[in-house]
Amino acid sequence: MHNPAGTRARVRLGATLAGILPGTVYGALAATLPEVAHLALLVSVPAGALFGTLLAVGLAHVFGRRTLSVLSGLLVCAGAVCPLVPLAFLGVVLGGALAGTGAGMICVTTSLLSGELSATNRETPATDITSYFPLGVGALLVIVVVGDALAVPPATTAWSVVAALSVVVSAVHLTMPESPAWLACHRSIEDAHACLVRMYGTLEAGLELDW
Repeated sequence: MHNPAGTRARVRLGATLAGILPGTVYGALAATLPEVAHLALLVSVPAGALFGTLLAVGLAHVFGRRTLSVLSGLLVCAGAVCPLVPLAFLGVVLGGALAGTGAGMICVTTSLLSGELSATNRETPATDITSYFPLGVGALLVIVVVGDALAVPPATTAWSVVAALSVVVSAVHLTMPESPAWLACHRSIEDAHACLVRMYGTLEAGLELDW
């Protein structure tokens, strides 16, 4: 039995979390800079995000929006773990670059996915994921302040939160349907129809194929 309302709720949740995640990456960068004040660290996250954005534009058409979103979240997790292991300066810069790359990729893939899963004149999933970016930055820095009051190093708290959130984001995206437009182009109309049935139910799915 399909649950279209539940599927749409997961799509909205996935889009929201994907908007928050890049904000937490930049919040972690801000929390780390006082400990590792170096230009390489400052550049690592935005440079990685730029690279990830450009990379995702092409890869999303090859591997699919949902698959690449899941992988992007795991890439952020890998980047967040690097500063937590004893690799000193190299680990922090490498982690920032990887996390930034994943953050840039997930912004592209989730925008494509949630946009292509939305439909005219229906309850539309959240597509403007960038509006949640400040929430990610602010929430992370609040957690860092609380952790600092408990004598936990800010960088450790920040990257731990990023790692945990990125796993949650990937898990949520794994439960979301793939883009029907991508399925129609790369697999079959039947797969695209099955995706639309998950989103809107059997009676309405056929109408959505017209777009």
